[in-house]
Amino acid sequence: MLINKGALESEFIIPGEPGGYRWWLKRNDKQHHKVIITISEISDFFTIAENEEEEVLVTFEINKKQLYTLIYFQLTNKIVTLLEDKSYNVAKLL
Repeated sequence: MLINKGALESEFIIPGEPGGYRWWLKRNDKQHHKVIITISEISDFFTIAENEEEEVLVTFEINKKQLYTLIYFQLTNKIVTLLEDKSYNVAKLL
């Protein structure tokens, strides 16, 4: 993550149909081991305008180590689920 490498903020968008979700991560200025996360809903992913109003769904603060642990366990859980699925081709992971 860019925040772990010293960036003050980072964002990424998870596209949907027709909208999506914007995750905005900002390092806490006073407590550098914490990150403030804001998740908002975008009404139209393909025509994002500078002045488009986004609906903020949630804003919270979390320790970076806890965030990394959550991401790690979510990813490993998904991989385990895929590997248990007999219809999923293991060669797709390689």
